[in-house]
Amino acid sequence: MRVSFLALTLCVQLLAIIPVNAQGSNPPEAPCGLPAGGIIRADAIYTLIDDCTQTSKLDVQPNVTLTINGEGHTVTASSDSNAFVETTRTSTVELDQITVDGGGQEVASLIKGRGSFTKVTFRNLGEGAALSTGSATLNNVLFEYNNGGGYNKTGNGSALNIPAGGSVEITDAVFRANDINGGAIVAHGTATLTTKGCLTLSGNTPYDVVASNWTKEHTGACADTIGNGDKAVIPAPGTLPCGLPEAGNIDRSATYSLRYNCNLGVPGRNQVLWRISENVNITINGNGFRIIGGSGSNYSRIYTAATSRLTIKNVVMEHFYLLVFGRLVVDSSKFRNTPFITFHIQGNARFNNIIMEKSTTSEQLARFGATFLVGDQYRDGAVTISNAIIRDNTSLGGASALWTWRSYDLASIRLEDCITFSNNVPSDYSGEVIDNSVGACPDTIGPGPPTAPPGGPPPAAPGAPDDRPTEPPVDSDPPDCSLRLGAIGLICRYPGEPPTMCVLEISPDSVGTTVFCVNQPEVEAEDGIIASALCGRVTLRSERDVMPHLREILLTNPKYEAILQVPRRYITVSMGPNYEGKVHNTIISQTLWGEILGRVDTFTGPPGPPCPPPEPTQPEVVEEEPVKIPYAARVQRQPTGPDGCVRHIVQPGDTVYTIGVAYRIQPIFIVLYNQLPDGGRFITPGQELLVTDRGCSVSIPGTRGMAGAAGGT
Repeated sequence: MRVSFLALTLCVQLLAIIPVNAQGSNPPEAPCGLPAGGIIRADAIYTLIDDCTQTSKLDVQPNVTLTINGEGHTVTASSDSNAFVETTRTSTVELDQITVDGGGQEVASLIKGRGSFTKVTFRNLGEGAALSTGSATLNNVLFEYNNGGGYNKTGNGSALNIPAGGSVEITDAVFRANDINGGAIVAHGTATLTTKGCLTLSGNTPYDVVASNWTKEHTGACADTIGNGDKAVIPAPGTLPCGLPEAGNIDRSATYSLRYNCNLGVPGRNQVLWRISENVNITINGNGFRIIGGSGSNYSRIYTAATSRLTIKNVVMEHFYLLVFGRLVVDSSKFRNTPFITFHIQGNARFNNIIMEKSTTSEQLARFGATFLVGDQYRDGAVTISNAIIRDNTSLGGASALWTWRSYDLASIRLEDCITFSNNVPSDYSGEVIDNSVGACPDTIGPGPPTAPPGGPPPAAPGAPDDRPTEPPVDSDPPDCSLRLGAIGLICRYPGEPPTMCVLEISPDSVGTTVFCVNQPEVEAEDGIIASALCGRVTLRSERDVMPHLREILLTNPKYEAILQVPRRYITVSMGPNYEGKVHNTIISQTLWGEILGRVDTFTGPPGPPCPPPEPTQPEVVEEEPVKIPYAARVQRQPTGPDGCVRHIVQPGDTVYTIGVAYRIQPIFIVLYNQLPDGGRFITPGQELLVTDRGCSVSIPGTRGMAGAAGGT
């Protein structure tokens, strides 16, 4: 049988693009449009129709091109030990309009190999280099929140790693918040890097770029969008009422002064609070106040770039971990209660007149000091400590309170002047510690008493939605959270200077959501509405007279008649309407910590300004039957058990918060007594909760004595 040359050629071409068996074919596509993993043996073009999750890497064989059109979707990398996509020296990957998300996984790279990348966002790699390539062109790309992991003077880039001999050209790019392992971009040896168009570098540690052959043709920072439709510019951190910056990348030098104690911790999780960028100098004047970075096992982190400087003066810092690649100066301060290392110094630092106490590291951190770890993986790792008290620090992994980690025989700690060590487990220091101290220190070591600087925080605009932090300040005295706004709200008053008040909204599925917090200077700065929630459901007013409809009700009670005749400032907190249409009002005299003049429920007048009307262009909406607002019913106390313990059987509508109010005990102790998950957010009817062990005839492990701390029953 004769076969024409044309037919034979066509057959060969078809065989080259159509797999004839499973062994020679590419892996099947997942529903999202991309294989979930496997070997790419032939040129392939995939177009995503949905977000994808990879179960293993895509291994691109030699002389094969893999093209992925993301269409704006996201691919989440697998936990494979290597990469999401890996090529050989002769294969290529091309990505367009896609987000590659590492999902926090610790893999070597998200993309490893040569190729071209347009409108791509690389983010959230837990350890490794987001892109490791010897030959690539990048156009309109974003690298953010990639953590290189490890510490090495010649480390790889956490965002972009270019091996020796490689060449990469970048046009329009943003690199922000890429941490550790050399820098955001590392070009090794003879590797070349060219940047064109716009380039933004923000919050990267220890360096933005490490490259001997860097051709800089870019003309400025990026604007508008970048990568897969992400923001090229994120707002600079604002200044909180307490005087400190909000969480974020700090790209400009500044001095911050505390006005009062400041709680910066996010409940239930650790966070990187500040990333101080290259060539930025930051000074924090604490004025004797406290900065709280977390509670329990949670803490906040501060990262400083290798060319930055951080100065901390006269402050108490709790639950903080500082990773310092640059210069750190600390004076007249106290650091305590960190469930991790307090100071990890990879640059150099000087401490004078300080206290470091009550920090604990876990067994998993056996190589790290409970308080201090000084390393030389980047530079000399030199620390000097003078006039210090170091006490009650514990390392469950067996490291000393002060410890040096030496890779190049450079890291050192020098002790000078007076030094007091006390109750550090297992020991005070080990490694390269040069002790030139002359004896124990007096008790006057550490920060001075709080002294607020003149002026208070700027007040919020009257009636404007409140965008201040919702976490209340922390003080040594407990708050008073006994003021209820019917069954839907709660007022917590915090002592200290200045006094502070937070309003919480409660419902059957919530132990209390903070709506807003205000302090006394804000109240005194304005008359009228000081703070309000969206659509005015909750408001706080400060006025020279009680609102007429509330005054009319109060005057029907003889005990209020004389009180209302005295000229004063009246502070009114209003919340509602509830499911019955009631608005609950609490009226306070003069200050946030003042006398409660009256508590009034009304059916008239919203608590604050109404929602803004819809735009004229919006279609008219037919008004429907109003939905009843969920509320938490009053909890009834239940009798003491035969063993003398107070237990509560959860009823429908009960919350941990309302149970705590009924028994006059802080809700956190109910969570601790019963080891409730998720902070006690979810409890079920019929569940038995231990409220207090006071009076128990049996011992409840781990609870004895906590009732007294909680305020009792």
